Amino acid sequence: PNSGKIFILFGPHVGISQEGVVGKVERIGVSKPSTSCGAAVGAYKAIMAGADVTATSTSSDFQEEYIIEKLKEKLGPLADMEGKGGDEAVAHITKKMFDMVVELMLANVGAAVAKDGFWNKVTEVSLLGGIVVNRGHGPNAKGGEDYFQPLMFKVLDADGETDLYADVFRDLPTPVKCYTVVQG
Repeated sequence: PNSGKIFILFGPHVGISQEGVVGKVERIGVSKPSTSCGAAVGAYKAIMAGADVTATSTSSDFQEEYIIEKLKEKLGPLADMEGKGGDEAVAHITKKMFDMVVELMLANVGAAVAKDGFWNKVTEVSLLGGIVVNRGHGPNAKGGEDYFQPLMFKVLDADGETDLYADVFRDLPTPVKCYTVVQG
């Protein structure tokens, strides 16, 4: 945009079924709850099975292989998590997926704002990141509203960045990790 503002909303998603199962959600046309997020849960299962993959642009499922590769770096030992049950493991994986998405987003935004002339056309870049919580939309699903749990909110301009999370979402729990855009 010329003298415009950019707003980017981003983050992974996870389903929570009507019975409260994290990683499952009711869907229209499907008789029972199915996996949500399928890519994250699939990557988790592959990692638990000992998958050793490297994402390449020529692979048949680059997205899944990329997720497996990056999640593996972030998850560490999952045995304790697995022993506590699937809900906790899927919630943990979803948070790690958020961390992955944040790193990718900040690297790309940082590279963009570091380009010569970027701030001549754009006055502000706002980043709102969080986790989308999908609720049931299928048979016997009540409500079906989805939710968004914000985990970071930053605004960048030519002078730097401002973390607005505490000001805007002060009543919500503070994120555990602080993220910074590296410009240049």
